[in-house]
Amino acid sequence: MHYLITFLFVFSFSIFAKNIVHHNLEIVVNPYSGKVSISDDLGLKIKPNEIAVPERAENIEIKYGNQSIKFRSVKKNNANVLIPQYPKIEDKKLIIRYDFEPARPVGAISPGIDAVVSEQGVYLSPSSYWYPYVKTDFETLTIKAHLPKDWTSITSGVETSITNGASLKTQTWEISKPIDRVFFIANKFSVSEEKYKGILLQTFFHEDIASHSASYLAKLKEYIDVYLNYFGLYPYEKFAVISNFFSTGYGMPGFTLLDKNIIPYQFIVDTSLGHELLHNWWGNGVYVDWSKGNWCEGLTTYQADYLYETFKGPSEAQQYRLEALREYNNYVTKAKSFPVKDFRSRYDRVSKSIGYGKVMMIFYMLEEKLGTMTFDMGIQELVRTGLFNTFAWSDIEDAFERVSGQNLTQFFNQWVNYNDIIDLSYGLSGRQLSIEQKTNKPYEFNLEVLLERKDGSKQLEVFEVSQEKENFDLSSFGEIEDFQIDPNFKLMRVITQRENPPSLNKFWSKENNSYLTNMDKNFVSGFLSRYPDNISEIKPFKSLKDVKENSFIILNSKMLNNKSLGTIQETELNFTLTKSLLTLANVPYPLKENVIVLNLRYQNYEHVLVLAPDQTSMSKVLPKLSHYGKYGALVFDLNGRRKFTKSW
Repeated sequence: MHYLITFLFVFSFSIFAKNIVHHNLEIVVNPYSGKVSISDDLGLKIKPNEIAVPERAENIEIKYGNQSIKFRSVKKNNANVLIPQYPKIEDKKLIIRYDFEPARPVGAISPGIDAVVSEQGVYLSPSSYWYPYVKTDFETLTIKAHLPKDWTSITSGVETSITNGASLKTQTWEISKPIDRVFFIANKFSVSEEKYKGILLQTFFHEDIASHSASYLAKLKEYIDVYLNYFGLYPYEKFAVISNFFSTGYGMPGFTLLDKNIIPYQFIVDTSLGHELLHNWWGNGVYVDWSKGNWCEGLTTYQADYLYETFKGPSEAQQYRLEALREYNNYVTKAKSFPVKDFRSRYDRVSKSIGYGKVMMIFYMLEEKLGTMTFDMGIQELVRTGLFNTFAWSDIEDAFERVSGQNLTQFFNQWVNYNDIIDLSYGLSGRQLSIEQKTNKPYEFNLEVLLERKDGSKQLEVFEVSQEKENFDLSSFGEIEDFQIDPNFKLMRVITQRENPPSLNKFWSKENNSYLTNMDKNFVSGFLSRYPDNISEIKPFKSLKDVKENSFIILNSKMLNNKSLGTIQETELNFTLTKSLLTLANVPYPLKENVIVLNLRYQNYEHVLVLAPDQTSMSKVLPKLSHYGKYGALVFDLNGRRKFTKSW
């Protein structure tokens, strides 16, 4: 279990960036017309060769000093790149003005969109180049925003003034901490705020979900307590939770932007909220050197999602590690694997398993190697030296070497640069334990082995492994009956079939699956199209014993007979299934009263059985299954409400 230890230290707000550009920005937003006007006064000591503005920018004017100057325009990527023709005179004042109207989205708004200005809301991301971009290390900004009186803007930094006119509202935002790029959000928000330990905590929620504000502010206080205990200080003046009008789950310096539809869910408050707050240290405080790999998602997962499981107890933490190993083993094949130094962002299950799960385990293994006290000192060293700077994996290695006094070259080299994970074969011959690594290059690690003697007593021992093949003498441990390697799942490794029983994730990770049903095929195919597989054919189901392939089987349980299923009994998994009843962990679930999702290995094949008494109840469960990938068994009531979940 990870224990929180408070260390008193002083932040060093040293800025290593060579160039910090300050924008004196004025923005006029009309969400009803969809138009934006921008004026940016740049007090530059250099004359930038290129200035990127929105691709759809119009009425562009560049003034150098008091003089309008000519410029060339080149379309590049998603921007209109301006190349000014500067006069010979020297002046520090550069002003850029333009108007632009983002394209209006048609239909549902894609999460990947970079700019929306409409009656639904205003969303301007850095990738839209909504304000002039000058290539630099970091930026600071003063933003004066003009918008309709009943609208409210929000961005990074602090609001220093607000003025309400007859029809317009003017808000001034000051972003004094160095930032890499800036988002701008506006909508008709209900705003709640509370100051806690010197930090302004805020919610900007749509009116119909404003009642959730109190629970968010209360939970934020708990998270602030956790992370101030680690870090001593919070990098910014505020943290705001903002509801968005389309699907997002983004963390920016000083705020997070969440889809309004998910804000009412409890799991967002219990896990995601803390994850996004922590990003103000990792990713939005200590910035990522993207050219050398994204380490911040895995570290944030370790110090948020995983940490919250440790608060519940050691068994919950162990289960979280096991689920991370299962997801990696299920989705990351040799052909799809890549080293964590090549991870930039999550785009599918494979990238998530590497950039989130594997990197989370790297930091866990590092803490196991160094001890909690030294690990926490290394984390604080990262913040002390890296805040408002870009850090790569090599900088993380340097920080932990400084505080530990250890040479960590091999540890970071193998876990950052190798594209596989530990893969072992092992055996016991007499009193010799043989360990063989089946990886491209051997790893160095400490291997826990649980030894079971013939008298029934058990002993946990640790062996240092570094060679391709090694033997360890167990003579001093008495007569050994059996053993188990890495019983607490402390290593990022290939796991056995017994450690990776059937689950939805495991099924969907397979290359070839069969889909069977005794229901209407058109009804079934409409749901299966949402899942990871490309469904080309749905076959009729007759009898489970006749199925000779890995299969996803959707059944109307009222249409079952003795021949369809017979009786399936799994002593190890503790369930019995007949045509009318599932008995799971000694609890009976009649099939006519429940929707059952059961993952099982039967006749050497893996199957997902989904059983419902009618099409209506089936339709309420099938769309949800992608959210329950780690489970082996699930029970829902006929209205689709979850009653029971279990990982085998």
